[in-house]
Amino acid sequence: MTEQILQPFTKTAGKPMVTVLLDFGFHYADFVLRPDLLSLTRLVIGEAERFPEIRQNYHRSSPQQALSGIIAYRKLSPPRASWRSRILSLRPMTCGH
Repeated sequence: MTEQILQPFTKTAGKPMVTVLLDFGFHYADFVLRPDLLSLTRLVIGEAERFPEIRQNYHRSSPQQALSGIIAYRKLSPPRASWRSRILSLRPMTCGH
C-alpha cells in the first residue's frame, strides 16, 4: 500500500515542486476514496474506541506514510528562496505621506 501511495514521488526529475505535490494530492485522493478503502476507514472509525491499536495501525499504514513521503520529498528537493522573501518581494511600495 505504501508504494502505491508514494508512487508520484518516484518520477519527479525536472518537475516543479508544485506539480509534484499536486500530482501526489490527486493520486492520494484517488487512492483513499476507493470504495474498498472508504469501507475500511468507516470500519476503523467505528471500532477505534474499542480497539485503539487498529486506529494506530491504520494511521501508520496510510496517512502517516503520505506525510512521511511529502517530508522526504521536501528534504531532497533543491533549496529555493524562502516563502518569506517571496512574499516580501510582492508587497506593494508604500507612499511617503
